[in-house]
Amino acid sequence: HLCEQAEALLTQLAGSLQLQWQTIEIANDDGLLFAYGTRIPVIKIKDKSADLGWPFTAKELIDFIEQP
Repeated sequence: HLCEQAEALLTQLAGSLQLQWQTIEIANDDGLLFAYGTRIPVIKIKDKSADLGWPFTAKELIDFIEQP
C-alpha cells in the first residue's frame, strides 16, 4: 500500500507539475530488488543519478522533482 500512497502524491501533483511516470515492479528484477528493496517506493527521474526513497512528503517530492 505504500506504492499506492506514493502514486496518490504523484497524482495530486501531476497537473501542476506536468508529471508522467512509469510504475516498475522490482520483484521481477534481482538488481532492482537489491538496490531498492528496503526503500520502496522509490522515485527516480530519467537522466538523473539521484532518487527519492519512501517515506517522502509532497513537499519533498516537489523539491526532488524541481531540483536541477
